[in-house]
Amino acid sequence: MSFTDMKQISLQINLSGGDLAMCRQVLRRQISWWYDLLDEVVLTVETARSFGKFAVDFERNQEGLLSLITALEASFPKVRHHFVDYSPARRTMVAARFFGSGSYPLRDYRGAPIHSYLDGMAECRNPYIVHLDSDMLLGGDRGAWLAEAVALLDSDDSFLLVNPLAGPPSSDGDIRQRYVRRLDRYSFLFDKLSTRVFLMDMRKMQPLRATHVPYTPKMLRWFLRSKSLSWGYTALEDLFMAMMKRCGLYRVDMLGPVGSTCYSLHPLVKPAHFIAAVPSLLERMDKDDIPEGQRGHYDIQDVFFDFKRPVDA
Repeated sequence: MSFTDMKQISLQINLSGGDLAMCRQVLRRQISWWYDLLDEVVLTVETARSFGKFAVDFERNQEGLLSLITALEASFPKVRHHFVDYSPARRTMVAARFFGSGSYPLRDYRGAPIHSYLDGMAECRNPYIVHLDSDMLLGGDRGAWLAEAVALLDSDDSFLLVNPLAGPPSSDGDIRQRYVRRLDRYSFLFDKLSTRVFLMDMRKMQPLRATHVPYTPKMLRWFLRSKSLSWGYTALEDLFMAMMKRCGLYRVDMLGPVGSTCYSLHPLVKPAHFIAAVPSLLERMDKDDIPEGQRGHYDIQDVFFDFKRPVDA
């Protein structure tokens, strides 16, 4: 793939006021990771407060988040921000693009975003979209990984998504999660999507179908604890997974060849002492200072960072 062809790629990152502390630590790295190969970087800024953990510090941090975005736009000319648009006209457009027609939920049963993710993707002007959540950590030596990933997408009509390897590479070449099959030593086929990180070819996208969460005992207990006013909809990941299975589409996670590798790590929780340690964790990733107990794992393990709250002296 030529450099000119690579200009068909948008990087899109979802941001919310509650993410400010983490954004200050990782957003610049996320933007610069493949910056020279991108046509644009779209920062999608949430404008409506959700509920539950997704509402924490939303209003309080909005001004700080916008200040950070302004500074990044000054440093990176390809960066622009986009406020999530909840207007009826915008929702009609998003519904037509991602669901075919009709209505769809703004959020899932937990308060996690649906509309803001799709609105951000709709804002991108290119067929290839790299999406990142604002807390994702990227590692590896980059190189031509993005070009390799686009070439892989183009090689098979059934490949909807290509992701960085889920976790740093392990000595046995395996990853510690379920997959459909192994394609090669560090390449794996999945029939599901994670909205945290992906490279998607939007031309292969098929209509989603909004569904309510199933009436299971586990979900009923969650519903009663949450005091939600409505039963709620399934997560966006589940809507994509149902579409992928219905249409025979897949995701490939790959490390990439030597010199052009990429993997991702995700923190399940983000206490203050973890956020403060992110720069040192990124430095360790750049030096490949990764314990074997973390390798092959997508979620950050205690062997790499101790999430227990530090004891005050």
